[in-house]
Amino acid sequence: MEYKTFRATDRYNVDDLLRVERNCQILRDRIAALLGVNLQLDIRTDWDLTSLPTISQMDRIRRNIEQLARTMHDAYTIPDFGDYFDYTIANQFERAFEFMDQYLADLIAIINQPLAGQYFANEPLFLPAERRD
Repeated sequence: MEYKTFRATDRYNVDDLLRVERNCQILRDRIAALLGVNLQLDIRTDWDLTSLPTISQMDRIRRNIEQLARTMHDAYTIPDFGDYFDYTIANQFERAFEFMDQYLADLIAIINQPLAGQYFANEPLFLPAERRD
């Protein structure tokens, strides 16, 4: 995954659009593999130098990011930006990607912990009694 921090003088360009859409695809695939959740996102991969993103297209990206984030944290939202998309909202997109990437990395670390046949903190083991009919 790639991240970027935007300054007030920066402008969103085709590389940013492609990177954000690619990040959505990467996260969607990771979520499917780890959590078994198959999200139906509206991802566009054909941005080029002649593309002019509209507010509705930028809002579609925002909804994709929110949908991804909700699989990990149900209260995560990016405020609706109305008719004005600027560097602060672009940075919210980037922070959301960082949050989700770290969340999934932490989840992988937890999943990779040895659990079967071990106990911790002096917890008693559950040993089912033999069944006698």
